[in-house]
Amino acid sequence: MHSQHATVDFSLIPDNWAQLSIEQAKGVWDLCVPFLRQHGIILFGYPGYRSAPLPPRSNPRDAFHPSNYEDFVNRLPSPMYPRVTIYTPYSAITYAGIDAQGRNIFIKVVPQSSNEWRIIQYLSKIKHAWNHTIPLLSLLRAGKWVFIIQPLWDFGWDLPPCDTAGARLRMAKQLIEGLCFMHMCGVAHNDIHDRNILINHDNSRPLSLVGFRDSFKCQLAFIDFEFSFRFPKGSRNSVAPAQCMTPPNFCPPERVLHVPTDMFAGDVYSLGRVLQEELQFSHSYLSAGNECPPPNMEVTAPAYIALLGRMTAADPRDRPTALEALQILNSCEVRNV
Repeated sequence: MHSQHATVDFSLIPDNWAQLSIEQAKGVWDLCVPFLRQHGIILFGYPGYRSAPLPPRSNPRDAFHPSNYEDFVNRLPSPMYPRVTIYTPYSAITYAGIDAQGRNIFIKVVPQSSNEWRIIQYLSKIKHAWNHTIPLLSLLRAGKWVFIIQPLWDFGWDLPPCDTAGARLRMAKQLIEGLCFMHMCGVAHNDIHDRNILINHDNSRPLSLVGFRDSFKCQLAFIDFEFSFRFPKGSRNSVAPAQCMTPPNFCPPERVLHVPTDMFAGDVYSLGRVLQEELQFSHSYLSAGNECPPPNMEVTAPAYIALLGRMTAADPRDRPTALEALQILNSCEVRNV
């Protein structure tokens, strides 16, 4: 972790940075500009952003371990926007920018006392085929704060909608593998929903692309470990968390009881709901005649539908573990996968 910092008085940064409005937080980010520039980072909209070099033209061979000569995301051969031109922070402690190679990055600031950066650091160090944690580029320590630097992937992981059942199963497999990996490492995400998943592509692609997920090495990643728990090896993965911050349609029903619950089973429920909503959204979007490929006549594997039903069982004891869910998914059959 880097701890050098330029002539910035970080004592001026309020302890309630995370509670500020986005407008109020702009002044805090202004204070951080010299420090970030020292580390080769230019914030979106600040001097030097538009005149900086464009990102490398090479798509990453390994999205989770890109080289300095590759972009962080895949782009179409002639991208409409080679770098982010519009960005609105979604919280006071998040911002976008570019690194020294002109690649778009995402920055989240957390207190040094937070477990979030520790969990991300722990997961990112483990090289495993099932690791679908968003890559960690660096951790910058400044005063009471830690700046988490990550590549800026796209939130539209479900766009264009899956146009074959095979593409959907491959997408689901990545996410369930990622959940297996976290649980194998003793980590419960505890906030899985549709906005905490990213895809390694830029956001300037038409929704009419046919076979989009088969046109490049598509990778999905989990983000935002603010509410995550890391359980010591051999301990019970149960805890009585505070109020559930996950959106209601993804929050495990047992969480309303405010009693110790199996956090891993809660993750399985939330991911099952994400996959159910993806399926429903995809079918409704395609059926509505939007600017997308016509509905594919391929039938989604009944076993996949049944798996999502088990993952979202009301009683956590009736849900499969992440590993059991992966084994069931691998047995699903679909025509023309």
